[in-house]
Amino acid sequence: LRGVDPVKAVAIVGLNPLLALYGVGGGHNDLLMLVPLVGAVYAVVLGRERLGGGLTLAAVGIKLTAGLVLPFALAAGGPLRDRTRRVNLLLGSAVGFTALAALGLALFGTGILNMFPTVEQSQAKGDWHSLPGLIVTLGASTAGHAIGLLFTSVFVIITIRLLRKVWHGQMDWVAGAAWATFALLLSANSLLPWYVSWLLPLTALCADRRLVRATLVLTCFVQVIQFPGYIPHAAAMIGH
Repeated sequence: LRGVDPVKAVAIVGLNPLLALYGVGGGHNDLLMLVPLVGAVYAVVLGRERLGGGLTLAAVGIKLTAGLVLPFALAAGGPLRDRTRRVNLLLGSAVGFTALAALGLALFGTGILNMFPTVEQSQAKGDWHSLPGLIVTLGASTAGHAIGLLFTSVFVIITIRLLRKVWHGQMDWVAGAAWATFALLLSANSLLPWYVSWLLPLTALCADRRLVRATLVLTCFVQVIQFPGYIPHAAAMIGH
């Protein structure tokens, strides 16, 4: 449906070493999140926006990161888009959010509200397994908070610019969501290797060679910064 070579698309996702070693091998919920998320993209491409919105919120219920795709789906087509389709997408998302909130309160009570401080805390700690953390470790330890804030600001600016491009028809919405996810991964203070899986299906669904190359470079970068963890005493030598 997207006009992308299916063999290359499958290879981009299935042959990625981080997905195989850490995602599948570790049994992380990121892979579970990708099932409804890719289903949401499929539904939107088919013109079934209500289903797409609902599936997006189902993905958000597993991993908050999935919510980054929704604004790009809403921006697609810009002012020329049929208003009914955008309303249907919002309606499906609202129904999904209501169901998610009801299920969360039923199972966890008000404890579900603790997820936002938990995410903030995990990102605030950070480590050298990320681009901001690596910069801090290699000599800017006194400016750790400022560097984290700088990277977050750059991510927000990039995302807004990408949304504007999608709105004005200068970029495909799936490609916009993919580049925003790429920026999110680069700006994250805590970058675990299986997080790269967030980007893979979006990249696979786009005929953008630059995006494919960027995804491969990011995969190599994340794999390289994992190597010291397998070397005895390497973490101690770099100060962690």
